[in-house]
Amino acid sequence: MVRGRLWRCANPALKPADHERLVHGLMDARREIGMARRRGDSAREATSRKRVHATKVALGERGPVWWSDGAPDYNRRLVKNSPYARWYERSCPPMPDEDANITASYEEIAMNIFDALREDHDKQRALAGKLVETHGASDEREALFAKLSRELKNHAAAEERHFYAPLMQHDLTQDRARHSVAEHHDIDELIEKLEDTEQTSPQWLAIAKQLQAQVTHHLDEEEQEVFQMAGKRSPPSKRAHWRKIIGVRWTGMTSACVLATAPAAGEYSTDEHCLILELLNSQDDRHVSVARARVEPGVTTKRHCVIDTEERYVILQGAGRMLIDEAPARRVGPGDTVRIAAGVGQSIANTGDSDLVFLCICTPRFEWRNYRSLE
Repeated sequence: MVRGRLWRCANPALKPADHERLVHGLMDARREIGMARRRGDSAREATSRKRVHATKVALGERGPVWWSDGAPDYNRRLVKNSPYARWYERSCPPMPDEDANITASYEEIAMNIFDALREDHDKQRALAGKLVETHGASDEREALFAKLSRELKNHAAAEERHFYAPLMQHDLTQDRARHSVAEHHDIDELIEKLEDTEQTSPQWLAIAKQLQAQVTHHLDEEEQEVFQMAGKRSPPSKRAHWRKIIGVRWTGMTSACVLATAPAAGEYSTDEHCLILELLNSQDDRHVSVARARVEPGVTTKRHCVIDTEERYVILQGAGRMLIDEAPARRVGPGDTVRIAAGVGQSIANTGDSDLVFLCICTPRFEWRNYRSLE
């Protein structure tokens, strides 16, 4: 249910593999809509929209109902105008406001958040546009690439921990959040390709143009689809949470973040000397898992690897030293991101006086059967 309106869920009888295949197809079709819109290709956009509809029918979210008990379909109906009205009033009372000092409406707060995100988006579009206009190994190219890379990484880190982590906890926004985080990873890989390519090479400019296209596609999709879904999904009870987020400068990354200081209920200790709080790890979503990791001062985690699973760390709080096999030791702090390839040995040391806290994002999702201790 979204803002008092009933929505039909996917057919629970679908096999997990079929559901996964259809969700992938749905995401592909949505990407095609964005690409067609940017190119002004109305015929392709119409074809892609038909594909979206057909996939939703296959999932059971639209078209003929998937149940067989004769119950009517109230999809997209207001709950107050359905037989579920009294049940909803009893089971889902209005949520109390979490902060009596907040006077702005939820819509005003959400608009401030999205305006801040759009401001960063405009900056990233401009930097990407300037980058592809540069020539050869010039100081201008080097400076623009460094600035764009920093903007993209900091912005993605803020989005993933403040914006997408909460959206992943809800069925209606989980797929979109997962898709957007995956696109952050695609952008990371293009940045890494540019870092490994000589700037004098014609290939460098070709990759830079791929990066510009991917960034533009991702930002357009966020603004045109994700922001609207997020605005509808988040209840007024989230006002205090959003207000804290507004207080964090998206590209500054210096304030203590909400996740880093969240209550530790559900946190558990591992043999590698790390404390874990699972945020998202479900068999229903095999593509990604998200956990908050905490390493206490003076502690170095045991060397280990995760086979068939790629990890990305997003540092939220504290100071540390990242140790990855066959790579130089690297200092890390708030806003830094670290990519660890599948099967590669690694550990992290807390070099500060306070807890080192970071998000661990695994693709596909983390499973203990893939964990290997290397000590």
